[in-house]
Amino acid sequence: MNPLLSISVITLNNINMFQRCVSLVLTHTKKFELILTDNGSSDNTRFLIEGLQKSFPGIIIPVYNKENLGFLKPNNYAASIAKGKYFCPLNDDCEVSDGWAEPLIEYLEKNKYTAQVGPGEQCNSISDDLTGVPSKSDKDIEYIEGSCFVMLTDLFKSVGGFDERYEMFYYDDSDLSLRLRELGYGIKIIPESKVKHLGYQTICKPELESIKSKILNSNKNKFRQRWEYYLKSRNFKKNILIKRDGAIGDVLLITPVIRAIKKDNPETTITVETKCPDVLYNNPMISKIINDEPDVSKYTHVYDLNMSYENDPRKHIVKKYSEIIGVVADDTRSEIYLTEDEIRTGEIINSSRWVAVDVSKTWESRTWDYDNWCKLTDLLRKKQYKVVTVSRKLNNGEKIPNIGEDIRMVYIDNIRKCAAIISKCCCFVGVDSGMAHISQAMKVPSVILYGCTNPEYRQIFDGKTIPVMDTTLTCRPCHHEPPFPRNMTVCKYKTNACMKNITPQMVLSKVQDIANK
Repeated sequence: MNPLLSISVITLNNINMFQRCVSLVLTHTKKFELILTDNGSSDNTRFLIEGLQKSFPGIIIPVYNKENLGFLKPNNYAASIAKGKYFCPLNDDCEVSDGWAEPLIEYLEKNKYTAQVGPGEQCNSISDDLTGVPSKSDKDIEYIEGSCFVMLTDLFKSVGGFDERYEMFYYDDSDLSLRLRELGYGIKIIPESKVKHLGYQTICKPELESIKSKILNSNKNKFRQRWEYYLKSRNFKKNILIKRDGAIGDVLLITPVIRAIKKDNPETTITVETKCPDVLYNNPMISKIINDEPDVSKYTHVYDLNMSYENDPRKHIVKKYSEIIGVVADDTRSEIYLTEDEIRTGEIINSSRWVAVDVSKTWESRTWDYDNWCKLTDLLRKKQYKVVTVSRKLNNGEKIPNIGEDIRMVYIDNIRKCAAIISKCCCFVGVDSGMAHISQAMKVPSVILYGCTNPEYRQIFDGKTIPVMDTTLTCRPCHHEPPFPRNMTVCKYKTNACMKNITPQMVLSKVQDIANK
C-alpha cells in the first residue's frame, strides 16, 4: 500500500539536527515515507541514513548526491519519486510534534481549492524590501515557508515544483506560493499543526558563507522581476497589452495565446494593439482593441509580438507567441466570434456543395497562377460543386479576374462577411495566407497550398486541414532558412517551382478526400 504522505528531508554536514529531525518524524507521523537526501556530507550522515534504512525498510528512501545540489533540485527529484498522495519538504532543522501532519492533510482533503498548507509560526508575508515577515492576519498570508508545507504531490509536479532558476535557497518558496495563487488556488496556515523551525541552521554553513550574499541578491532580483506586477498592488489582476500590427492571419493566431492567458488567470484584462482589428472584434476575452501607440505605463505587462516569429521562423507562430508571453497554448486553434447578423450574411450559401476559394495574391513564392484557379474551378464544377471566391482586393488596385465562380466576394474591408460565407461551405481552398487562417478559425475543412513555407510552422493541426505541396523539391521550404528575420521570401532560382508544380488535379483530389470523410 502506498503511503499517504511523502516527506523530503535534505541535509549537508548537519548530522545532529538531521538525526533529531528524522527521529521526531519517525515518532510522530503515520502512513508516510521519508526520502532522505545527503547532499555530499563529509561527516557520518551517509552511515546514519544506511542504518535508518535497515531499521525502517520501506519507509526510509535514501538519495545520495556526490555534491551539494542545494534545496530545490533535490526536493524536485524527491517529488518525482514520491509515492505518497501528498508531498512535504521539511528542513533538517525542523522539529515536528505529535499529530503535526494530520491537520494539514485533513484541511487539504476538505478544501480542494486550497493548494498548499503549512504549520503555524512561520514567516508568511513579504515586506516592501522583499524579506519574509510574520503575517498579521490570515488576509496577509502571501506564501508558505519552504521549511515545511504540504500539498498534493501531483499538483507540486504539475506546476514544476520549485523553480530551479533560483539558486540553492531564498525566494523559491514565496515564488511557488505566488504561482499557485496566480492560478487561483488558496494557501492556508493551520495553527493546530505544530512544527518548530530553528531557522538558519541549514544555510549557516562555513562552506556557504562566501556565496550566501551573492545567492540572496541574485534570487531577490529574479523574484522582483518575475513578480513586479503583483508586488505593486498585492493582487494577481494583470493588465496586459499585446502588440501585433499584422497581418490578418498573424493577428488571428494571437487568439489561442489569449485563451491560454485567461485560463491561467481569468481576471486578466487584455488589450490588443493592431492594424488588423476585424478578426478580433466581439472576442469576449479581449477587453479593448486599439490601433494607436498607447501609454504603456498603465499596463502590468507589455508583450510586443511584432517581428517575433519572423526572427525565429523555425517555430510555429503560436509557439513563438506563447514563449514570449510565457504561457503554454496546448490548443493552437484560433477563433473568430461572429455576431448573429454577421452569421446571417453567410446564408447565401444554401447547399452543402459549396467550396470557398481564395485567389488572393501574396508573395510570388506563395501565389498560385490565376490559370490554375480557373482550371480548378472548372474541375470542381464538373464534380457538381459550386464555387464562391472569398478574396482580398490588392493594395495596388489590381483587379482579381473572374475564374468562372458562381459568387464573387472580393472584399475591401468586410473580412467578417467572408468568414461567415466560408463557415457555410463544405470546404475551403487557398494559399498559405490570412484567409486560410480564417477558414481554420471557422473550423471548416481546408485545403491549403504551401510553396516556400512549411505547414509545420504555420498550420493549425485540427484534423480538418490538408496541406498540398511539392515534396520532391529539395529547396523548399526555403522561407525557414537563414538569413533571419524573414518578412517575405523571394525564390533564389526565380522559378517559384514550389507553387508552379502544384497542379489543379492535386488540389481537386484533396477536396475529394475531404468530401469522402
